[in-house]
Amino acid sequence: MNNEQEEKRSHVRIQDQILLKYRPLSKEEFENLKKQYEEGSLSPWPTSCHPALFHQIYTKLNKVKEKDPNLAGVLEILDQKLNLIFNLLKEGNEGYLDTSHITNVDISASGLAFTSKEDFQVGQLLELDIGLLPQHIFFRCYGEVVRSEPSNNGCGNKIAVKFIWITPDDQDRLTENIFKKQVLQLRMRRNQHHC
Repeated sequence: MNNEQEEKRSHVRIQDQILLKYRPLSKEEFENLKKQYEEGSLSPWPTSCHPALFHQIYTKLNKVKEKDPNLAGVLEILDQKLNLIFNLLKEGNEGYLDTSHITNVDISASGLAFTSKEDFQVGQLLELDIGLLPQHIFFRCYGEVVRSEPSNNGCGNKIAVKFIWITPDDQDRLTENIFKKQVLQLRMRRNQHHC
């Protein structure tokens, strides 16, 4: 895939529901965390969502899909159920994403927009904990507020954030999730027109 195609893919935006927690941080704090990630002394992933584990599961699942799509479908559902059980066991742990963090967003591989009760200044850095649904794929990334304005309904502020640090693995998973959701949304719209 060339750079132009890659750029187009990163800007495909959908409306979605994700698990989302965020906190403001200073530029110094961000630079320190980024350095620790790059040195390997800190990991941006929960243990259960490490990309190596994810890659191993889905490599094998894709092989099963070629031979038996029905079995692969059942295994995907079981994987989602295990992730859900894991989430329920972790709920209540400080800092962990749970169903109370379900947020409506506009999201692409390059950023997201959401409504917040808080009003952030343009340029504010945010630490973002994201959980993609229904797979319950979790990752941490960092963004910069590029727009903050009162929302149309008068409840809070519409915040637009550009990702400034996200691992390539997480960006790939996010892109894949966006395209799957986009296909599903198009199919649902098509079916509504036929009814």
